[in-house]
Amino acid sequence: MRGLGQFMRTPYVATDEKANRKFPLLLTTGRVLSQYNVGAQTRRTANNIWHTEDILDLHESDAQMRGIADGSWVKLSSRVGETIMRARITDEVPAGVVYTTFHFPESGANVITTDFSDWATNCPEYKVTAVEIAPSAKGPGAMVETHIEGDTQLDSIVRMANQIAANIPASDAPEIKVAHHIVQFWTKSMIERLHKDVDRSQLSPIVIKAMDVLLVTQ
Repeated sequence: MRGLGQFMRTPYVATDEKANRKFPLLLTTGRVLSQYNVGAQTRRTANNIWHTEDILDLHESDAQMRGIADGSWVKLSSRVGETIMRARITDEVPAGVVYTTFHFPESGANVITTDFSDWATNCPEYKVTAVEIAPSAKGPGAMVETHIEGDTQLDSIVRMANQIAANIPASDAPEIKVAHHIVQFWTKSMIERLHKDVDRSQLSPIVIKAMDVLLVTQ
């Protein structure tokens, strides 16, 4: 018996987030076994015995270049925000990459990540954010969101819509499939911005037709 799932190969789409001189490291975030997502449930249990705070893991060479000691407080900053957390020097991450979890709200790990997301599922790019770290005299709870010039969310909406249209399998009415995909994976506010704020000249013809389909179905 054949299942109903439809699998398709899509081309690799590189992220727009790049390391540079100002933010030469790449931050990737993840979870640990003892905590779940933002920890709203697991932080109220004895699981805190195993994981008591979000720690920033970095390679020894990156720590030496910046004068960072194991266990010291560091400022973690990206082009969208900054926060303070404790450093752990380890060989579990390669040079050029830093890692932390996002289970404790006081660490503000998600303040650092950008608005970029996957074109297919709208999953945020929590695995690749350009950052820099520096020693800090402050303790936790010093998270700051930074104003970004321009509208990165609107740019992301345009990019994702065009990528959806480019990757949808050929059919007689691709705009219907694009519209269905957008309704399934996008938030209401993203769809509203697609209609109200996006310059249609930036969109592919298929996306423009899909927008008309969305207006009819909503």
